[in-house]
Amino acid sequence: MKKQLLFLFAASALFAACSSDDMPTGSDVNNGQEQTDVTEYASSLSVATADGVGMSIGTLDDAAATRAEYNAGSNYYFDLELYQGDVLEQWDEYIVKADDFAIRYNGEYQTVEKTGDEDMPTGAEWQNLRITRDRGKFKVRIEQLDEISWFDPEKDPIDVTFEAYIWVENKKLLDDGTGGYGELFTWNDKVTWVGGDAANDGVDISKLCTAGESIFDGRSNNEEIPGFEVRYNVYRGLSGRQTDQDGNYDKNDGLGDTPYIKVAIHVTNRGDEKPTEVRAIYPSEEAAE
Repeated sequence: MKKQLLFLFAASALFAACSSDDMPTGSDVNNGQEQTDVTEYASSLSVATADGVGMSIGTLDDAAATRAEYNAGSNYYFDLELYQGDVLEQWDEYIVKADDFAIRYNGEYQTVEKTGDEDMPTGAEWQNLRITRDRGKFKVRIEQLDEISWFDPEKDPIDVTFEAYIWVENKKLLDDGTGGYGELFTWNDKVTWVGGDAANDGVDISKLCTAGESIFDGRSNNEEIPGFEVRYNVYRGLSGRQTDQDGNYDKNDGLGDTPYIKVAIHVTNRGDEKPTEVRAIYPSEEAAE
């Protein structure tokens, strides 16, 4: 699974290499048989480097100025709204877990730490989010990008890459009086999730996501900021224990029990004389239409 993803990600020049052992399995993120111990959920979370360059994930509104409360000096941001059609649109709310955050400067990994509201749940609880349709749009936001503008692109150009995994909790209470839990995703949901063919490991959905047309300044009435190139890629697939349509374990023709979304956003400082350009990067012409 992960090896096939890496082939796609390498083709788009956006993703860092990692092994299949790095990926959570279905049992790590509730494989449909275990009840989560998490009882408190945030609607979004934020991480940042020591410079303040950061990213937020969750149900976010269109006002990026909220981030100013912990870093008033920097408010350039870019929003990528994640696609919720075909499968996720069935539910008014669902639970996801965000992890494997990575921010790299010119390929060098930076230490990232939680930022924002100190009263927000910590540890595992902090990473679990309740995505509620009527509370905002499901987004990945990269922010404090004016920290990048300190670099002179003629003398010291910098590329910054933001990455994260988002795991959908595939669990629901069974309506059979037992109090037990089963999978939220049906077999048809899983097939749709990986692109309509059970033989797929996943599908590139970059074209289906809604990207901001530029980088904006949240302090200046969302003024468009020139000088950057933004490229993004969004891929979704299934990990975890593989079963067939009847729920029997099948490592060859089954589908995993843990839906995930992999997001990568790549930002290059090009100099203030050039307009900001935003575009999707996908590794093949078979990307979802």
